[in-house]
Amino acid sequence: MAAWIVGELESNIFDSLTTDYPLTKVGSLLGFGYNTTHFELLNNQLSIKPTYINNTINQHIDNSNIHFEMNQIQISQSQITDLDLSGEYYNKTESDNRFLNVTGDTITGDLTIGGNLTVNGSQFITNTETVEIEDNLLVINKNEVGSGVTNGLAGIEVERGTATNYQFLFDESSDNFKVGQIESLQAVATREDSPLNGGFAY
Repeated sequence: MAAWIVGELESNIFDSLTTDYPLTKVGSLLGFGYNTTHFELLNNQLSIKPTYINNTINQHIDNSNIHFEMNQIQISQSQITDLDLSGEYYNKTESDNRFLNVTGDTITGDLTIGGNLTVNGSQFITNTETVEIEDNLLVINKNEVGSGVTNGLAGIEVERGTATNYQFLFDESSDNFKVGQIESLQAVATREDSPLNGGFAY
């Protein structure tokens, strides 16, 4: 793994650096740990190459810029340091609400999605009081692969608490819509498109 983060440094910081400059001062000056770390100063370029530290990074300074080349990263579960492209960093903890866990998480506040939302799971459950849909057509039984409704029935159901729920369904076996209480559905009455005197046949 390799990544470069470049941040501007004032060149006069390194005017007095020599190969004899104490390593502890170099480490303190740059804010790096110096245990098991190799320092090199060649042609006004300071190279800092740790052999092993947490969040191990190869660092060197070139033309007043500081470069970080990561070759080994060891991060504890409780805290993660993230670097952005501008060289700034921030710490992440398990309770940090600026991040979402890629394996699953819970959002307790409002969420606005500017693009499309695709859910590939087997269930989509919403515990909301109001659901508004802009589309003028709802598709039920999507991805049907057979000829007709393979499961026999497709439609909507109304929750009625302790009473028996009501359904409005298309019944594939009778090729019509039915409505009523579960297990007591009746065919929906229809009429011709242009009935005589607007009447119903019965």
